[in-house]
Amino acid sequence: MKLTTILTGTALTAALALTPAAAMAQTGTGARRDATVDRVKTRCLAAIDRRQQAIVELNNRLDNRSNLQDAHRSALKQIDDQTSAGLTALANTIQGDTTGEQLRTDCRAIVDDYRVFVLVRPRARIVVTGDRELAAIDKLTDAAGRIQTAIDKQKADGKDTSKAEADLATMKSAIATASQHAGAVYDEVIHITPQTYTQGVLSAGRSDLQAGRDAVRSAAKAGHAAVADLKGSSSAA
Repeated sequence: MKLTTILTGTALTAALALTPAAAMAQTGTGARRDATVDRVKTRCLAAIDRRQQAIVELNNRLDNRSNLQDAHRSALKQIDDQTSAGLTALANTIQGDTTGEQLRTDCRAIVDDYRVFVLVRPRARIVVTGDRELAAIDKLTDAAGRIQTAIDKQKADGKDTSKAEADLATMKSAIATASQHAGAVYDEVIHITPQTYTQGVLSAGRSDLQAGRDAVRSAAKAGHAAVADLKGSSSAA
């Protein structure tokens, strides 16, 4: 969903500014007050619809991520389902609102009580990326084992494998670093709720993602170097 299509908290606040005091004071008649309430109600319900659509799209993406761990997928989809159910109930409440004060409270809950665009959706992206890094780490660990086997064979054949061994050690160290960072991501973000959300609360998860990504790249680079060393190794003197 493009950012320009999202009714942000700021825009929603602007809509709510129409009620109850400012707009109601300007109307002068019950009919105009009702029309103002209906306009704000329509905007708030549209904001809920956009969030519901975002959740549907997010669930579809989660279903199609092969590297996402089953437990993590289940937890994220449970959050999505609870969020969707809450928004549905809130939409029903807003439909029944008859005053500007009721709308002010209920429409504000769309942002404050659910945080779809600043928490639910970005958290899912963070967890998906973290699991993708963990899958890459598994592949690198397997590759490191095969490199070790090749080193052992060449050593047994009397070849100098010291350079390959050094690069493999670098690879293994980077794998350990990547595993530490990527492995921390899920626990850092899954417990956050709309009520505990603050700006920057996802920063720890994002930082570990970046550190994990850098370490994965370093491990892959060292692994390629070790393979090249083995291909070019010469017989020990």
